[in-house]
Amino acid sequence: MIKMLKILASLVLIVILLLGLCSVIQASLWVKGMGFYYSPDYGDLGEGLDKAKPYYETPKVLKSGTGGAFAVGYDFGNWGLMLDTFNFTGIADYHHKRLVDTFKFETSTSPVLLSLVYRVPTEGQFHPYLGAGVGSFPSKLKITSNIHKGMQEKDSPTGFQLLAGAEYRLRDGLFFSGEVRYLSATAKYSGYRCIESCSTDWSGIFFSIGIGYKCKL
Repeated sequence: MIKMLKILASLVLIVILLLGLCSVIQASLWVKGMGFYYSPDYGDLGEGLDKAKPYYETPKVLKSGTGGAFAVGYDFGNWGLMLDTFNFTGIADYHHKRLVDTFKFETSTSPVLLSLVYRVPTEGQFHPYLGAGVGSFPSKLKITSNIHKGMQEKDSPTGFQLLAGAEYRLRDGLFFSGEVRYLSATAKYSGYRCIESCSTDWSGIFFSIGIGYKCKL
């Protein structure tokens, strides 16, 4: 908790310093919707399920997936802040080959991340940028079974992201973007039956394309 408060205090200080530049640097506000492809590691949960796989039929396994994300930002010259969020769920469905046992694993996260972004000065319509951010990864694990007692746990670890992308700016504030990120966070969960730990590692590569609108202030 103390570590999280220190991080939040640092981010608030950054925001105050950047807001202080409003009087001398032109600012802009933007919003963006994105479609993404995300490939998390899954950590202990993924490894435990892989070890059990030879004994089960697996209609669904934990894997990469797609979804939608939303971001809002505030730019000051070449620098800016970005607040973004998305939701992702990995599902595994295991049916024992010799017994009647079935298990369904659902592990999900809904990160909220604040990032500091640097926009590389360029001419024309193509504008690359780099950034790094920190935030919370509210996560939930739900396990259900046809004959065994299930399990449900929650965790909200602090995580970070590194990102690089580019915008292609059109007229009247519209723009398209392409972006790649590396996310890192681990939700801690206890074990379940033969799986020693169900902790889920959300570290992985995140690709997105988006469309947004930017207005000058």
